[in-house]
Amino acid sequence: MMNRARLFSLGLLLLLAPLLPAQAGKITTVSIGNAQIRLQAPDGFTEVGQDSAEIMTRFTTFTPPSNKLLAVYVTDADARRLRAGQQMELNTYMMVQTHRQSLSTDMSPAEFNNLRDIIRGQQKELLERGRTQANELLKERRSQISSQAGSDLNLTVEDMALKGVFVDNERIISLAAVNRYNVQSEGRPVSFEVAGASSVIHVRNKSLFVYVFEKYETNRNLENVRTLSTVWGRQILRDNGAR
Repeated sequence: MMNRARLFSLGLLLLLAPLLPAQAGKITTVSIGNAQIRLQAPDGFTEVGQDSAEIMTRFTTFTPPSNKLLAVYVTDADARRLRAGQQMELNTYMMVQTHRQSLSTDMSPAEFNNLRDIIRGQQKELLERGRTQANELLKERRSQISSQAGSDLNLTVEDMALKGVFVDNERIISLAAVNRYNVQSEGRPVSFEVAGASSVIHVRNKSLFVYVFEKYETNRNLENVRTLSTVWGRQILRDNGAR
């Protein structure tokens, strides 16, 4: 029971048993339609999904149908655990996604600015809509999640505490939240909180979604995801010829 409870406390990605990807490099190139986007792993992190279809499948369990999962990043220490066949801790992890519409349609600067206006003006509404959609997704995929975990699980998002927009410019808009989750397993409730930073990056005329998550205990964890998100967003733009 201790191992399972520990996994619950790490966020949505509680289902990853030891999987064995190949040694991952620091530079990953992902495709969004005809656009090739270079992703340099942040210091201290490794991309682990490109060489493991099973990892991508399991992380996709928590990806909304409207999005496509492109890459998964864990700490270097977790990557070493993974290659050694050990269980990852997942105290901090990141996902890169895109909207499926971007696979066939470009986004103009004007369209991105319009999206920024919507996010900036409707933060609370968008967050509550996101919570509702997340719970619908978790309910729909409950049997799949339970099968992967080897136990009947009922995972719900109880609350999303908005912490506001922290980056807003012509290329990136980012906002933060602290999310509280509840898991029912074999009649035992477990609650935990996760700090999250969500960014939309306009790069090579595509929309790139970058999510940074960290187990929340104090506001330092919230500052960590904000800093990671800000630094990595700038790096992604530099690596792809934008500022």
